[in-house]
Amino acid sequence: MTNDVFKGPSNYNIVDSIQSKNYGGVHIFHCKQSQLTAIIAIHSTKRGPAIGGCRCLEYSDTNSAIEDAINLGRAMSYKAAIHDLPHGGGKSVLIKPKNIHNRQAYFHKFAEYVNQMSGKYITSVDSGTSTTDMNYVLEKTEFVLGYNRQEEHYSNDPSVLTAKGVKHAISAAVSHKLGSDLKGITVAIQGAGNVGSILCELLIKSGAKVKISDIDQSKVNALVEKHQVEAISNSDIISTECDVLAPCALGGVINEESIGNLRCKIICGAANNQLSDSMIAESLHKMGILYVPDYLANGGGLIFVASNYIGDTDGVMLSKIDAMHERVKNILSIASSEHKSVLEVCNRLALENIER
Repeated sequence: MTNDVFKGPSNYNIVDSIQSKNYGGVHIFHCKQSQLTAIIAIHSTKRGPAIGGCRCLEYSDTNSAIEDAINLGRAMSYKAAIHDLPHGGGKSVLIKPKNIHNRQAYFHKFAEYVNQMSGKYITSVDSGTSTTDMNYVLEKTEFVLGYNRQEEHYSNDPSVLTAKGVKHAISAAVSHKLGSDLKGITVAIQGAGNVGSILCELLIKSGAKVKISDIDQSKVNALVEKHQVEAISNSDIISTECDVLAPCALGGVINEESIGNLRCKIICGAANNQLSDSMIAESLHKMGILYVPDYLANGGGLIFVASNYIGDTDGVMLSKIDAMHERVKNILSIASSEHKSVLEVCNRLALENIER
């Protein structure tokens, strides 16, 4: 693999970071006219073209954006591999300016950079981007998913399938750890956004009891009114007593400070990078808390876009989502029999699938 770095406004020495993660390439682009600074990180294409969303957020500096792209690209490779998808992993990060004067021109320029990847990278929606943005990208490149489709389709929003996948993962974890179904199980959801709110509804339909928090109290209030769930303050959700803690918002919420306050038996949610450090997984394992790795639990969104890429029918796509229950259950069984953390086993299986 080669390490290609295109010219950009960064003084960050990324070579060590790339090589330490066996990276395929990190590409940095800058266009003053459109205000675009873009990082496209392609971790691996061994299983097929890399798929990963386009994140458009404000960053404190270019270094932080590059590190985010590198870590997320690697996670996408592992996610594709663990869910047996014919894809590698990548991620694009756009350093959002304070004001995007012409959003169409902004994403047209990004699409030009995607084209320079020659089909090795396929982009889609992510934090800070929308289906409308992907429509703009589609006007300039074919290597894009997550745009608005004119034909009847199960959903244009991967959040629906992500939530379905997380629900399957929670169900498998509860069955493995507690020996029961979801009826009467208490799940604390951190984050009432697109995925968290849909997950809440799915769990309620399965008979679970739900506690929920969000920095936007209006979202919590809407779910309380509709489903009579229990509202918890954002500062208390991590330490609330529950069977399952489902982080569905920001990453890094399970850290050295919060781990001692946990009152759950299982951690399984949709948020990326839930652990501040991978070593936290070993600590959770020793504490007897079952942690289902984020890329195993939240694979439904990637299955959705990968299915769109190859033209799966809705029925085939949904069957792949439903298969997540058995996949998670099998991996939990392997980890249990080997007396290892689920993250350690997941990482090993993902790497084996990538190399195979």
